[in-house]
Amino acid sequence: MVALLAFLTAVSVDGMARTEDYVTGLDVVANVVKLDMKKWWKPTAAGYFSHVSRQRIQDVLAAAVSPQIALNVANLKKAEAADYAETQLEGRDWLPKLLGGEL
Repeated sequence: MVALLAFLTAVSVDGMARTEDYVTGLDVVANVVKLDMKKWWKPTAAGYFSHVSRQRIQDVLAAAVSPQIALNVANLKKAEAADYAETQLEGRDWLPKLLGGEL
């Protein structure tokens, strides 16, 4: 029964349409079940940073760590920048905006 409820919830909400003043069905479900994505998702090279631009990596590092750390990405190849970002964010509770973060 729980699996059926999970399936019906998953197919009935749209977590992609998030704006500053719009709360999605997914946000409501996450709040009801007290879902903290920081416990379940980590920004890794393979899972996140290899899929975004080097500029995005720099923006994330500048906001989450420091602007000085972000500058180090400029001279790295994309794969190296992704690995570097993963290392720099290890132990920090950073999330992308789509998962409830600020950036």
